[in-house]
Amino acid sequence: MTTTILFDLWGTLIEPITTRDFYHKIRVLELLKACGKEPSNEFLELALSIYEDVEDEIIKIRKSTLREISAEKTLSIFFKRLGMNIQVGMEHLSAYSKPFLELTRLRKGAKETIRVLSREYPLVLVSNLSLGWMGKEVLRRNGLLGYFSATLFSEEVGYRKPHPKIFQLALRVTKSDPCDCIMVGDELEDDMLGAKNLGIKTIWIAMKERNSIPKYVDEVAHSLEEIPDIIKRLIN
Repeated sequence: MTTTILFDLWGTLIEPITTRDFYHKIRVLELLKACGKEPSNEFLELALSIYEDVEDEIIKIRKSTLREISAEKTLSIFFKRLGMNIQVGMEHLSAYSKPFLELTRLRKGAKETIRVLSREYPLVLVSNLSLGWMGKEVLRRNGLLGYFSATLFSEEVGYRKPHPKIFQLALRVTKSDPCDCIMVGDELEDDMLGAKNLGIKTIWIAMKERNSIPKYVDEVAHSLEEIPDIIKRLIN
């Protein structure tokens, strides 16, 4: 049976090139521009504070329920809190996506690793992302989309990793058994534990050293370039 490789996106294949604060500031500025506003510094800071409060609330709900809350829903709450009667449309979702598309980059070795692996294994993206087309677009812009046989985003599935449903859908789409899959990701709970709970092998991309490695991590990689050799070792 052919081994299927599941990949996370954020933190695994792409990474931000700026701080979280600046990332959010650009997002809020673009959202206000999409509403026809050229905000003063004072109004921008107010809007940014409201947006971050909404984001924090959404994150708590996601963590407690493992249900995805779409970018459209998040923006509806944000505009309402800001006192703006806005029907969220494509122009607002495009503004929302701008920092994700323009303030990120591929992690070192990502393109070559994906290219090499695609010659031998089916690749599937399994990503917690509240706007699915945004994920496909960042892959397309970076020349990676064509290497994946399927892309699964939590917005489309309705559930976020580590919920089993998103992993089960990946298995169903690829017609794979858990024992014939390997999950590659940087998040211990979302990627590693979520996959291992279904019997999927795991490769954790460690951003920094840890004193101990959880038992649900089968292998540890410190760079993407190590992944092909680790996969061969896991299979054999």
